[in-house]
Amino acid sequence: MENNKNNTHIFAYVLLILALLTPVIIYTSQFGFGVWGSHSEWSEMGSALGGIYTPILTIFMVVILYRQTAIQAVLAKHTFDTNRIDKSKKQLNYHVSNIQKVLGIKDLNGFSISLNKILAVNRDMAILDTIDQWYDPHISQLLVDWYNVQGILLSMDQPEESEYIMNHMQFKSFVITQLTYEVCDALDKIGYQRNKVKDKSLCYFWN
Repeated sequence: MENNKNNTHIFAYVLLILALLTPVIIYTSQFGFGVWGSHSEWSEMGSALGGIYTPILTIFMVVILYRQTAIQAVLAKHTFDTNRIDKSKKQLNYHVSNIQKVLGIKDLNGFSISLNKILAVNRDMAILDTIDQWYDPHISQLLVDWYNVQGILLSMDQPEESEYIMNHMQFKSFVITQLTYEVCDALDKIGYQRNKVKDKSLCYFWN
């Protein structure tokens, strides 16, 4: 890849040199070249070479401007992607932290109020059929943050963009590390059950 790029640059430089030298060589071979004694001879040479070089230089200027515009577009996209990924990381940290706080709420006996409920889904999927009986404000808050986590993962799930797909994998690993795979799996299932739009492609942890 790098060799092909270098070869392209070398070819472009050679082409530029030939384009600039060829008119002078042709003019010299036909009319000679020297320090003439009359203004008319200098004027004729200037008019001839000017008429040739003006369109050549114009074309090269257009190519240079196009190249600069393309480079600026790449830099602008890189800046946009970097800012978007950084913002997504902060949002992911925020929502995962919220989930951890809710899961950490315990009852008077010291048992996690929500953790046992959601993990029961992994042991028996049939529990989802009776979700209205055990659905409470804590589960509701978990799903609000979990839907945001899913949205962030979806925004990074762009296979055609290597930088995004790399961060998508890192984000998934971070969520699993912070919440455990079992919790992520259970939240995917509960979120799917409660969501009116049944889109399993958003369930990145549900096998």
